[in-house]
Amino acid sequence: LFATFQNQHRRNSSTIFRTFKVYSNMKYNYSSHPRENFCSSFISGNIFNNFYSNKPKSIYTEAVTKEQIRELKAAFSAIELNSFGEQFQNNSMKKLKPIFDTQKNIRRSSNSFATAANELDVNNLKTLFMGDLKLTNNQWKALMEEAKILQRSTDEQVYRDLRSSKNEQRPIIEKWHTNHILYRMEASLKDASRDAILRALQLWQENTCIRFEERDQLEPNVALINFVDDSQSDGGCSSFVGRVGGIQNISIAWPRCSSEGIVSHQIGHALGLLHEHSRPDRDEHIIVNYEQTVSEHRDVISRLSSRVFEHFRSMYDPGSVMHIPPTVKTLMTNADELTILAMDPNYQSTFGQRISPSFLDYKLINMMYCNNKCSTKLNCLHGGYVNVNDCSRCTCPTGFEGPLCEQVDNGGDHCGGELISSDQPMLVQSPSYPESFQPYQECYWLLKAPSNNQKVVLEFVDVFDFPCEEVCSDSYVELNAGPNFDQTGYRFCCNTQPPSKMYYSNGSEMLIIFKAGTKTANGFRVRYWTAPKEEKIIPAPEVIIDSCPCEQWSEWSPCSQNCGGCGNTVRQRICHSGVGLSCPATQSRLCNLDQCVGSKVILNNGEFHILFNGCCVGLFPDDEGHCQQPGDIASILGSLIPINMG
Repeated sequence: LFATFQNQHRRNSSTIFRTFKVYSNMKYNYSSHPRENFCSSFISGNIFNNFYSNKPKSIYTEAVTKEQIRELKAAFSAIELNSFGEQFQNNSMKKLKPIFDTQKNIRRSSNSFATAANELDVNNLKTLFMGDLKLTNNQWKALMEEAKILQRSTDEQVYRDLRSSKNEQRPIIEKWHTNHILYRMEASLKDASRDAILRALQLWQENTCIRFEERDQLEPNVALINFVDDSQSDGGCSSFVGRVGGIQNISIAWPRCSSEGIVSHQIGHALGLLHEHSRPDRDEHIIVNYEQTVSEHRDVISRLSSRVFEHFRSMYDPGSVMHIPPTVKTLMTNADELTILAMDPNYQSTFGQRISPSFLDYKLINMMYCNNKCSTKLNCLHGGYVNVNDCSRCTCPTGFEGPLCEQVDNGGDHCGGELISSDQPMLVQSPSYPESFQPYQECYWLLKAPSNNQKVVLEFVDVFDFPCEEVCSDSYVELNAGPNFDQTGYRFCCNTQPPSKMYYSNGSEMLIIFKAGTKTANGFRVRYWTAPKEEKIIPAPEVIIDSCPCEQWSEWSPCSQNCGGCGNTVRQRICHSGVGLSCPATQSRLCNLDQCVGSKVILNNGEFHILFNGCCVGLFPDDEGHCQQPGDIASILGSLIPINMG
């Protein structure tokens, strides 16, 4: 070190300053050295003396202290408690408990789960915000200010006010200034961690316009991502959010963080992505089991405002690599309890995958960094968009290929393809069914109705058998009802039938995705057909009670019968009724009102109906062949006789 000083003494003081700034990374305590006076005597200039009189500042980005993290966690945990205070006061959370218990029992009745690794099961939740986030002092101040505002009220007006707030001149989360990002890997990283990092970087680079360049050395005043193993200081699997300037660490602790999916999650944070379950609209998609969460860690499942979530510009994605899994053992008072429950139960096993970023994860980064890459306008189909790495073609959702995403992906030689439905049911099944499928097979089937104004209906039949996982990530079948296919669909695995009896396409197409990983099983079989036209329905009575604190209505369930107006369709919502209020949680209506042809009775779905002129008793055919109620007479339900179908 002293030889270096002597070699530099003839150069200008700015060069000396740069030399010391590089050496500052060595954390050397210059003031304790016995030759301090000697150095001061032969090097002239105030720059050295000022620099030398204080311990050099680290070139690493400084994270806030553990005490600051605890303060911020407490503020956001209080917001979550206040937001649902009424539920705890009137015990309405007890109404949700049977739902959580039912899901828990289903899981327990299955085979043992090989729990997918995720960062929250690894990290010390006391030392990181939202489970895996490091924060700068500026970010901490901005989030504390937001917490103070949110603690005063939790209504939507506050969230709108936050969006237009001018208290912060700079955004809480900053993008990188360019799509060319430097990175470095510490020499102490294990080979397995290095491999996972390189694979994760490749995933982001191949599917976005982001370009990563490795550097061997750290340089002052150069922003880069530095991969380290910070497990000795509770770093675990963690990252800063967005570009914070200087050298920002991503901690990949060996061995539990050394997976491609977890590293992809942390790189997503560094690029500016937050957790999917923290979006402002998350309560439309998930229910949080607050009653069983550890109170001091409720920040992990906090909802953020749209001011923080500046890139809130795509559909909510249950399959995002940034989404929390259904169960976080370290977050619960009872490790066997579910942490979140899907509003649509078909999504329950889609949440929380840590395999790779989803199609919408990549799309969001491309929207943030690559919007000006292509001036080409292409008519991309099925939810695709212009490929930022090849502007002459589209980037396609899983299951599609071709310049405009017009073709079904050819996943395998003996499965998949485009199939046209008809009135007569047809079958699709996994390869070799009912025998076991082989590892690493992929198949994609696009089911299409004969015309654009018709829908496809699908139901699972016979044996359903996949390896059991809480999050379907290895081997599974996925249904995507469209009409755009960029959002992750319903994923099913294990050996229990999917929750719904029948599935309807939202448009005229439905996509089936079959993926086999390392584990094999018997697979699945489905029956599909064209949905009967439903030109007329008898609507449910409108009940408007503004004082009812209810969630949104679910989709209408599939009609229980195919014709004659004998069937019913139902929709539900979750209500938290106050004293003296009666909030309807279920509505039903008659459906499929076309006359039945060639039959006088219906025996189907455990129901027996008598028909009169092709219509259920109590309904009469009109001139167009539709069953309708006569005048103001209410529907006669006496024809419905429950029977035991055995």
